[in-house]
Amino acid sequence: MPGASHIGDTLNFYLQVNDQQSGSLLCSTQISNIVSCSYDPNDKEVFPPGVGPDNLTLSSDELKYTIRFQNTGNDTALVVHIFDQLDAQLNLNTFRIISYSHPVTVDINSKGLMRCSFNHIMLPDSGRNFLGSEGYFKYSIHAKSSIPLPVVVYNQADIYFDYNLPVVTNQVFNTLVDHLPISVQSITNTKTVSLYPNPVVDKLYFSLDDLNAGNDITFSIIDIEGKFIQVYKDQKFPAEFNCKTLSDGVYFLKVDSGNGPSYFRFVKLTH
Repeated sequence: MPGASHIGDTLNFYLQVNDQQSGSLLCSTQISNIVSCSYDPNDKEVFPPGVGPDNLTLSSDELKYTIRFQNTGNDTALVVHIFDQLDAQLNLNTFRIISYSHPVTVDINSKGLMRCSFNHIMLPDSGRNFLGSEGYFKYSIHAKSSIPLPVVVYNQADIYFDYNLPVVTNQVFNTLVDHLPISVQSITNTKTVSLYPNPVVDKLYFSLDDLNAGNDITFSIIDIEGKFIQVYKDQKFPAEFNCKTLSDGVYFLKVDSGNGPSYFRFVKLTH
């Protein structure tokens, strides 16, 4: 039971086989699965969710957050409180309430701590009234215009039913950028490209599962603005990239196979 904080995360398994004498890489593969399990229905959602595993989002986009809760106990909840520490990268002056399920009072202090109070909500338990046991609060907010990009904005909430300990929602995040990658709409067929480690520190290895290495193969490292940083041709596979000279951030690995389709993979670099 991984807990709600890991629901929806991708679990990656990497395998590489090296020659025992020379140490050279013979082959590699990767298997990815999304973590799923049953959990308490109290959760948090952000829209837009962002693009790719790093949830790339334009810094100018309005972030819309929805906090859902449900009384899964065995008695009526008299009061429900939601505490939400807004990220320091967000502009509190742009906060806007969109909608809510029950009458609510909202306060935000100078440090960005939001408190939603559903006083006298009288929320029935799910065993007696399943639909009536549910509630939500939805709001929107913009990022500060002066923050350096890219930057990651996190958010999660604590939900209190009466005097019980808080129920902590899952954490959502967006990586704010000024431009989305120009090729992001073309990211398809990712199962044919295996790469590791990801995130990468110094060297990135990758192989092609179903392309003929004898073809005219070109592979490129592209930054989040669509600029080609490095281009290589006619490499043997598995191939090795030296990333020591690149700055930390999000990149894309593009593979072109002659007249065939292009293949894209997200790469995160952290020295």
